[in-house]
Amino acid sequence: MIGRVLGGRYELLELIGTGGMSRVYKAKCKLLNRYVAVKVLKEEYHEDKEFIKRFYIESQAAASLSSPHIVSIYDVGEEQNVYYIVMEYVEGVTLKEVISENGVMAWNVALNFSLQILSALECAHKNGIVHRDIKPHNIIVTNDGVLKVTDFGIARAINGNETKKIDDAVVGSVHYISPEQAKGIMIDARSDLYSLGIVMYEMLTGKLPYNGENPVSVALMHLNSEPISIKELNLAVPNELVRIVQKSMQRDVLNRYQNAREMASDLNEFKKVENLSTKENEDAFLAETLEMVKIAQQERSRTLSLDGKTIDNTPASKEVEIVPKKQEIKQTKTGKESKIKLPAWWYQKEERTAVLAALGVSTAILVVMIVIFIRVFFPSFSFPSLFESKEYLLPNVVDKYIEDVLPMLEEEGLKVEITEVEDESLEDGLILKQHPSGNIMVKVRKTKVHLNVVKNDSDTNGLNVPKVVNKEYRQAIQELEKAGFSVRQMEEMSSDIPAGFVIRQSPAANKKAKKGTEVIIYVAKAEEQEEVFVPDFLGMTEEEATAKANELGLSVTFHKTEGNTNVGRITAQSIAKSTLVAKNTSIRLTLIVEDDAGTTDAPEVTASPTVTSVPTHTPVVTEEPTVTAEPVSSQSLTIDLPQNKDSVEVIIKKAGSEVYRKTHQTSEKRITVSVKGSGTQKVEITLDGQQFFSQNIKFN
Repeated sequence: MIGRVLGGRYELLELIGTGGMSRVYKAKCKLLNRYVAVKVLKEEYHEDKEFIKRFYIESQAAASLSSPHIVSIYDVGEEQNVYYIVMEYVEGVTLKEVISENGVMAWNVALNFSLQILSALECAHKNGIVHRDIKPHNIIVTNDGVLKVTDFGIARAINGNETKKIDDAVVGSVHYISPEQAKGIMIDARSDLYSLGIVMYEMLTGKLPYNGENPVSVALMHLNSEPISIKELNLAVPNELVRIVQKSMQRDVLNRYQNAREMASDLNEFKKVENLSTKENEDAFLAETLEMVKIAQQERSRTLSLDGKTIDNTPASKEVEIVPKKQEIKQTKTGKESKIKLPAWWYQKEERTAVLAALGVSTAILVVMIVIFIRVFFPSFSFPSLFESKEYLLPNVVDKYIEDVLPMLEEEGLKVEITEVEDESLEDGLILKQHPSGNIMVKVRKTKVHLNVVKNDSDTNGLNVPKVVNKEYRQAIQELEKAGFSVRQMEEMSSDIPAGFVIRQSPAANKKAKKGTEVIIYVAKAEEQEEVFVPDFLGMTEEEATAKANELGLSVTFHKTEGNTNVGRITAQSIAKSTLVAKNTSIRLTLIVEDDAGTTDAPEVTASPTVTSVPTHTPVVTEEPTVTAEPVSSQSLTIDLPQNKDSVEVIIKKAGSEVYRKTHQTSEKRITVSVKGSGTQKVEITLDGQQFFSQNIKFN
């Protein structure tokens, strides 16, 4: 096929990929003088007239799609029983290659990748096209860091029948198919969203959720099994992102996202909450993407051939297929054929069989002898240790010093590659960037950690950084500021250092640094308490609520209010259901008791000075001393600020009138606001416009 001109304009230059049903060539369009990719159907599909019909209809439909995240289809044609599609030629690597060579992705990178894929799916679904074969092999990450989905239309054509046999022909796709595809029933756009969920799972964990001995067993897992939790494989992934992936992977299509826009909306909302849309974060995401592409391309360039077999090394080959070379003929760079001289016995079947059998027996005997030797002289040796690669939670080492980090990483068996960055304004040895990013699980043997480290050879006649390790953090800050440095405090868990004391510092003690240099101190924080979700107490009796709270490790107090309806039942709770709180958190429950007088008092919130723990994001009301003669008294509201953002606007209303409005930095962690009033009045608190507290408070 090399050198052939299709349609009078597309000259095939070289084979760049082979898939399950087609071959892909790089070609030159003589009319427009540009490079294109030409996908030619394999011969076995030429006799299937129904398939050819679908191929034309759906490829033409796919050609109408216009999205920066879809590989464009330019032309469809047939010439002398050769059926072909002309597509945009894209330089880059497949997402599968990126995952294979880089391992677990940073969750913010996986989030951005997912949004680009959803943009492509939304465009296709609006035009009535269902991809039906979404997988990392069909997604190209370009050299510019943009994701493009390919194989629209063809995937639909090969899956066009209502039922489909699951066998070795679909081994490349069965890990990503939806349950309805595995059953062979009708599918729609929601199947693509399920497949995207599988891709997201793989990006976040480096593993497939379902893996079996053969395609049939994998297909059955989609129908019957539950995957390992993402959090078990990668602790760094936020709970909300885990929830989104889990929803997209629901077996029942009614429980899944119903369209791409709905799923993208949840991801964009999460991205907004995490403040990832800033230019700084977008630039960091692009840099991380380009670094991953670079690593994948380097690995591809090293793996051009393997044991006499040709391996495709271009992004157009989304299902990597090893194609055996012909016995006597090989393809040269010029496209000409040349003979390979093989031994004479190779062409005699009986002699070839005898030689291969002899080689097999000799190899088996040699292996047995080696095993016996090792067992006798090295009884403690473990064969699996040769092949197993332990996993390691790679820490975030940015803003730390290479002299502290390098021994730690090398001790774990990780390979470290250092790129020096000259910058006289920064301290020598400071780590500016790392890849892979921190706080993810990595395979020790497969992972190479790339670090960008400051190289500063200038003579620094600066100040000595005082040693503050093992000192109480307030004392440490005082000493550093007195010495002329600014201080940034960060918290870390420690089993050896008491909470509030400095674990380590950066720059290290006695290093030279310019006046005003920022010194980071890492302060031990108290061990985090186990967290639980608050249940729905509404409608329970006092006994039921107490039993439920004890079961979850929560503390409850009952505020009894007289009434004639819902007597003996809980009608309100101070912390909303499904809120994540620490164990032993105290929750106030409103319990209705029978009203003997036939009237109902307004619900109250009174002080509880014996409360030992403060529910997360729930104000604690404490009563201040008042003078009996004064008609007006005050209540102090103590509010824990959310820690998932930099600042929050706090608004307090009393009886519908605003009495307090101020934006607080969340680094304050907890604020106390005094509100004056008389009698019983309704107090409402909102954070950034979202109401989370509304109760009647008795002022006197």
